[in-house]
Parts: sequence; C-alpha cells; structure tokens
Amino acid sequence: MTRLTGSLLALALAAVGLNASPQQPAQQTPPAPVFKSGTELVEVYAIVQDGDGKFVPGLAADDFDLLEDERPQPIDLFYLVSGPAQRVPRSRPAEGTPRLQDQSAPRLFVLIFDQEHLTFEGFKRIKDSAIGFVEEHFRPGDIGGVVLNGAMANGRLTTDRQEILTALRNAMPRPEVASRFAVFREWPRLEGEFEALRIESGDVRLLQEAVDRACTERPQDCERAGVREQVENELQRNAQRYLDEARTASNRLLHTLSAVTTGLGRMEGRKTVVLLTEGFLVEDIRTSLGQVAAQAARFGITVYAIDVRGVARLSSGSSDASQMGPRMRPSVLDTNEDGPFILSADTGGFVVNNTNEFDRAFERIANDASTYYVLGYAPANPTLDGQFRKIEVRVKWKGMRVRARKGYLAVPLPPPARRHLGGVDMPVTPSTPVPEAPAGPLPAPAPLVANALGLNAVPLVRADANARVL
Repeated sequence: MTRLTGSLLALALAAVGLNASPQQPAQQTPPAPVFKSGTELVEVYAIVQDGDGKFVPGLAADDFDLLEDERPQPIDLFYLVSGPAQRVPRSRPAEGTPRLQDQSAPRLFVLIFDQEHLTFEGFKRIKDSAIGFVEEHFRPGDIGGVVLNGAMANGRLTTDRQEILTALRNAMPRPEVASRFAVFREWPRLEGEFEALRIESGDVRLLQEAVDRACTERPQDCERAGVREQVENELQRNAQRYLDEARTASNRLLHTLSAVTTGLGRMEGRKTVVLLTEGFLVEDIRTSLGQVAAQAARFGITVYAIDVRGVARLSSGSSDASQMGPRMRPSVLDTNEDGPFILSADTGGFVVNNTNEFDRAFERIANDASTYYVLGYAPANPTLDGQFRKIEVRVKWKGMRVRARKGYLAVPLPPPARRHLGGVDMPVTPSTPVPEAPAGPLPAPAPLVANALGLNAVPLVRADANARVL
C-alpha cells in the first residue's frame, strides 16, 4: 500500500523533470492522471509470458483477474513498465480508466552472496558471472548493492557501477564452509543433509545402511571386533556436528535476509534481490522464512535465487566432491532447495538451478526487472493486522502464464528513507555480531538491523526530502 498526496505528486513530477536526459526532454514525459489524496494501494508486479517464455506486451487491465483472499479486486491502477528511466508516481486515479501510458522506472538490484553456504568453487563461478552482469546490464540510473559477510559493501547502495564492480572483485569466500561439508566426503561419510537429519532423529535403519556403506567402501577397516559400533558413533557425531553448524549458518542467513527486506522496504518501487547460494537447511526456520518472504512481497521486493552448484550438484561419484554442496548424488533428497524456492515463489521471482549458464540467469533477471505490468488495487480489507493476504493474478487469454507474488503480510511500511539533494539517509548503528534468529515467527515487521547491512546514504534522484515516488 502506498500514499501520495497532491502536493507530493507535484514534487514527484518535478523530480522526473530534473532527471530527464537530453535525448528525452522532460516535456515528453507522459501526462499523469489525477490522484486522490491519501489513497492506499497494493501494487502487484506481474510478468506475463507466452508458451515460448516470451514477455507478452500490449495487455490491458481488462485482460487480468486480480483476487485477494479469493475475492475479486477492482484494478484501480494499471500500466506497463518498459525499460529503466525516470520515476513514476504511485497512487489511485480519481476517475476514468485505470490505464496509464507505458512508463519507465528505475531498477534497484541487490546481490546477496550467501557466504554461509558458498564453497570456494561455487563462489568463484558465481563471482565471475556477477561481475559480468554488472558490466553488461547495470545501466545509468540503476541502483545497486552487494551484501558480503552479512553486510552491505561500503555500507550503502549506490548508482556507481565501478564501486559495485570493485566490491565484487575484492569479494572472497569463507574457508570454513568447506570444512562443514567434509562429512559428505570423508570416511565414514554421510550421503547428504537428509541422511544427517534422519540419523539425528533416531532412524536406526538408515544409520545401519550408512554403516554398511562405510564397511563396503573400506572392508578392511570393519573386520575387527567393535569397529562397526565405532563407525556408527562417528556417523552420529558427524551428523550432529554438521546439523549444528548448518542451523547456525541458516539462522545467520535468515537474519541477513530479514534485515535486507526491512531496509529495502524504505525504498519506493520494485526492488530486485538476487540470492547467490548453494542452498541451506530450512527445516527449523521454515515458518520464519515464509514470513520474511511475505514481508518482502509487502515491501515490493522480488527475490531470485541462483543455485551456484549448477550441474555439479547432480554428479555421481565425482572425484572432486569439494565442488558440490551437501547433495552428493541424484538419489539423495536435496532439502537445501526448499529455502530458495520459498523466497522466490512467494515474491514473484524464480530459482535457477541444474545449470552452469549463470550469465543467462542474470540476463533473465535483468529482463524481469526492466519490463513488467503494475496492477494496483485498494484492498477490500484495509486493516493492517499482521495477517497474510493471499494474492492471485490471472490472465484471461489461453496460452499465457503470469508470475507474480503470492501474497503479502499486512503490516505497515517502514518509514520512508529521508531524501535530500545528495541522496537518501538511512540510520546506521555500530557494527555488532549477527545473532541467531529467534525461534518461532518473526515479528511483523522485522526491525531494521542496520548493523547487519550498513545501509547508509543512497545516491538517488534529486527529490524533496518528503516526496515518496516510485
């Protein structure tokens, strides 16, 4: 939901004029409709594709059905964003057709390196592709940031492409991640995270299968009396050690994602977050992760995830197991996939996996952030009660599919970033260690953890300090 008064609309239009390029003078900006003062809207960003996966342009509001909690909602605002450029106002037309002329909007990208789970090889592969993405797709007027070690690089978002590239080139993986995965490659080894979870839960049959596997691999070590019992104890210790470390890593990632979500919630418009990961243990944080995803959707954030294990994750009997994450062969259940799918599906993004074509993945994400439909509606239930509201967007034409967020958490928006001619101010607190996420549901909304992000002055457009625009 957003609010825009008549006076702020004038300021927003003035900001558009200040940022018009010489090739596209301010007077060519499409005329804006009349807006009601103080009207609140929910905005949904929709990607419509045909059977070949190509974006479908030229649709009108009447081509969509929009439902909240299974109740049809009138579409009060509708336009197509096509290409990054100036900002457009957000609010509800007072009268007439809800269709606006096609608009342009700035793009905001945040790349989160999940260094709690990235191995050396995975980090190297995705780092090169991330640099290529910024070099090729980051355009003048775009805003970007890189989250490394749970903090925003240089403590801020920026429009300076070179600053982002420097942060990426200086990024390094964490060596301790490889040691966590040693239990999946050193004898007596575990086959995967699922096996570790079952052994921890007391699955005697699966534990004995793991012992049998170990004795088959090294029969000479199992001939002496009592060795099988020693192997059994070692497997149990390995399973518990791995899961303790994995839970700590997942809680830290959850903490970072929550802070990123709340920090970006102070920015207007669509925000694109790209999670670069090898998957993570989600069983103990599933509920909280779902709340983070719902809150991200509320704040206009679309999450994409790239599984940097690529095709290596499907290798069987590889001699270089260090290139793989917890999954060792196709027959092992890969619970690490669940978290990225929760985040992306609930916010309208997607997961890229089973491929090493990371450059192509970044290109798809850039295209998503550049061209999409905006559907705005005033919900029949305007109460911000902290409950989840389900959203469904349908296209009436056969052969087309639409991707949009699945809902949102009905919580107030964070206070807007304070703007001035130099940028946007966000509070920063002294850096402290990132604590483990609390058990149970996250508060709604989660507080801004500025020390985890270092969100600071964000160079943006020249706008009045109080203007809220898309």
